[in-house]
Amino acid sequence: MPELVECQQCGRGVSSQAARRVAGKVVCPGCVALVKAAAKAEKAMAKRQKETEKTRRALQKAEERERLAEEREAERQRRWRAAAINASRPEPARATDDEQDGVVTGLGIASACLMGVGVFCPFISAPIFGTVSYVHGGKGDGMIVLAFAGLALLLTFTKRRLWLFLPGTLCMGLLLYSYLTVSSKLEEIKTNMAQELAGNPFAGIGKAFVDSVQLQWGWAVVALGGLLALIAGLRAAHLRATNSGKG
Repeated sequence: MPELVECQQCGRGVSSQAARRVAGKVVCPGCVALVKAAAKAEKAMAKRQKETEKTRRALQKAEERERLAEEREAERQRRWRAAAINASRPEPARATDDEQDGVVTGLGIASACLMGVGVFCPFISAPIFGTVSYVHGGKGDGMIVLAFAGLALLLTFTKRRLWLFLPGTLCMGLLLYSYLTVSSKLEEIKTNMAQELAGNPFAGIGKAFVDSVQLQWGWAVVALGGLLALIAGLRAAHLRATNSGKG
């Protein structure tokens, strides 16, 4: 005798021989068409949902591409406006090669004048003897500095300004040597006087005389002239290196 089973669609009992399996369900013959239609409708619904999701994603991608395009366009406009503003601004004035060369020439002439005039200025002052210049009647080292001043003028006007550092360096070296020599002699005089006049009642007068010997402002004038010559030579070397780099 056939076994009875329950229809999973309508719930009625049906023999196992008459029952059908449709879409994973055991149904009676009367529910077969209904179950098939429901299964077909579910498949159609799932397909529509998949198509809707696909369309939504496509719209999102299109919106993202449009947003990126707008951002790129805005960035391009910003850069264009910045370039236009920068182009409209006047470039800062730069010193031309002729102007820089004129500065070197001015430094060279000034250094020669300071060295030439400075040697006749007071270098040392002492009671009774008065002031003594670096030239010292043609016997001092100031004559050599005068030669350095003439060399600086020659280099300046013959456009060999790169070599201005040479008279500048020599002048500074000679001035330093003279300063050390004068200082050493003054210390030597003080020491000898202290030894020779020990116990002499006039020793204080001699000491006061030596202490009154002073270095004067002529040293600074000559030193400034040598320094300007050195600066002019270095500036000329820098200008030449810059021009070589441009070439």
